[in-house]
Amino acid sequence: MFYIRKDDLMISLRELAGIMRATSLIMLMPILATFYYAGSREPLSILQDALAFIAPSLLLHILSHLFKRIKAVGESKTKHIMLTVALTWLIIGIIGTVPFLMRGILNPVDSLFESMSGWTTTGYSMIRDFENTPKDILLYRGISQGAGGLGIISLGIMVLFYGGKTGVGYVDMGVHKIKSGIRSTISEIWKIYLFYIFIGAILLYLAGMTPFDAINHSMTALATGGFSTHSSIGYFNSFWVELVLVLLMLAGGTSFLLHYRIFNKDWKALLNSMEAKFMYALIIIATIIISISIYGKNIPGVNTHSIKDVVWKTIFHIVAGMSTAGFNTIDFGRWPEIAQSILMLLMYVGSMAGSTSGGIRVIRFVIMAKSISYGLKKLVLPKTAILRMKVDDRIVEERELIDVIGYSVLYFLTAFVGAMLMMFLGYTAVQSLFTILSAMANDGLGIVSGTIWYNMPWQGKMVTTFFMWIGRIEIYPLLLIIKNLIDKTHYK
Repeated sequence: MFYIRKDDLMISLRELAGIMRATSLIMLMPILATFYYAGSREPLSILQDALAFIAPSLLLHILSHLFKRIKAVGESKTKHIMLTVALTWLIIGIIGTVPFLMRGILNPVDSLFESMSGWTTTGYSMIRDFENTPKDILLYRGISQGAGGLGIISLGIMVLFYGGKTGVGYVDMGVHKIKSGIRSTISEIWKIYLFYIFIGAILLYLAGMTPFDAINHSMTALATGGFSTHSSIGYFNSFWVELVLVLLMLAGGTSFLLHYRIFNKDWKALLNSMEAKFMYALIIIATIIISISIYGKNIPGVNTHSIKDVVWKTIFHIVAGMSTAGFNTIDFGRWPEIAQSILMLLMYVGSMAGSTSGGIRVIRFVIMAKSISYGLKKLVLPKTAILRMKVDDRIVEERELIDVIGYSVLYFLTAFVGAMLMMFLGYTAVQSLFTILSAMANDGLGIVSGTIWYNMPWQGKMVTTFFMWIGRIEIYPLLLIIKNLIDKTHYK
């Protein structure tokens, strides 16, 4: 069950064929911007720029062809999906560096950092001058997050349908109410996802963005990625732009299985979801606490003597943090430590299972919260008493409770190890833990900024890139691989 044999690897690579083929087509999409914004340049120069997207597309197409030819016997099981998830983001993250390298935008380490940040929908960036960055590169960054968000939903649902707990944290309560076929379910959700991007782009355009900015931000907000075509959302200085982005981030942070049910006229699906109730309750509670903590303080970019400005700036950054989109309008590193600490907790929790977000997911937090009451009852009631913990009228077995608590503890311990590595490089404990938790949650919100951020040692960039990857694959696939490597070495 827990060992990866050659046959298991072959099955996983076979499943990768379709993903590589689809991604090879996605890689070609930025060429539209290459030609549209070419102006009066020479045709050869335009072709050279386009090759930055054609080359990785060809690489992915070749891999797709090779993987498709693999003769693998057997059906995909949970461990195969876990391995597929790990390989998907690793391969695409590496090949995704090519556009940045071929165009001379970033060095190799920064290119890997930027690519992994895009495809995992993290949102950290090493690009310093957005205004002079070519439009097709900016569009590529946006598309990488839009496609990455779609991939997160698709692979997460695949794990869910195979009965796994690693990809979505907990079997969604609405599974029995949606189509039985994986392909048809994912296809319907893709349509909903693309519909939201279309509507979001229109609303952002009406709010004052250019068509180019509107399309990019609609993709990155719904994917809860956080890439922008400018240094921050503060560039637009618009309440209406921020409001549309908040709505898109909330949509991205909500389970797309719930979106599916709502689109199929199950209007009470969101209201009846305990996970959704907890998510919005956490947002409200965090907004109250952080607003109180910054009111009247000297916070650059916030009129802290205006309740309206304090509350709105707080809501925007809380939604950006908890949805793991990571957008910002001001330098969050200048906020009080209590605000930074609360946001770290929200990044750790993340949003709903089956969404584009990262973190441990709200459903795990719900189960852990309910386990406290469950544990107290077990202590005071007779041993003969039969106790059941329920979430949305579904009984949570003790084995599932152990899985949830185990993963949640493992997640934090892994982040702690990453923070220790960053502290060795000279960062403070708060800076290190915030940066690594943000990377693992695929959030991208940071308290390290400016020159200190861009001058991060290459070792720090590689550590952060690694934690983006393991956060996206939810740790267990990596542990599965490491366990097999250790066992093979031990038994040689």
